[in-house]
Amino acid sequence: CGEISMKNKSIELKACPCCGGAAELHGQKTFYVECRKCALATDRYARPQFAAEAWNRRMEGQLNE
Repeated sequence: CGEISMKNKSIELKACPCCGGAAELHGQKTFYVECRKCALATDRYARPQFAAEAWNRRMEGQLNE
């Protein structure tokens, strides 16, 4: 659903497990993924790919609101 390119690496993000909305990667020094529709978000991670992996492997109710 969402996709971001950082240093020629493409990171795909799955749809939100709660509402099906598009996800977006945020951050500069620490990174997190947040749903554009309902604001469900991951914890903050040191690298963007870690935040994306956490978002993509989550199960419903696993993320912080």
